[in-house]
Amino acid sequence: MAAAMTQQFLHERRYRLIFGSQLNLLKRLHEGLLSTTSEAAALYEIAKSMAREVYNRFDITFDRWLSFLTSENLVGALPEAKARQPQKKGLASLLVGQQN
Repeated sequence: MAAAMTQQFLHERRYRLIFGSQLNLLKRLHEGLLSTTSEAAALYEIAKSMAREVYNRFDITFDRWLSFLTSENLVGALPEAKARQPQKKGLASLLVGQQN
């Protein structure tokens, strides 16, 4: 019971801190629609262009944007050749599951 509550707390905390563009990245990874660091960077650039003031004000660089996901263990390192899938029991699978 305590472990389940801890897991729920972590997911709720992540959900409050994560940007929509990061959720989009996780979803694309999960669906296999994104496979390289370059593609992730392109997704970041689109998001930044849509909310430039926020990204600039809080100094949200691509590295910081991506490092939140890796530090929270939502995704592994994105090699240039092929991106790793998010963990199946992570936030992305729960969100994708809610959409169905």
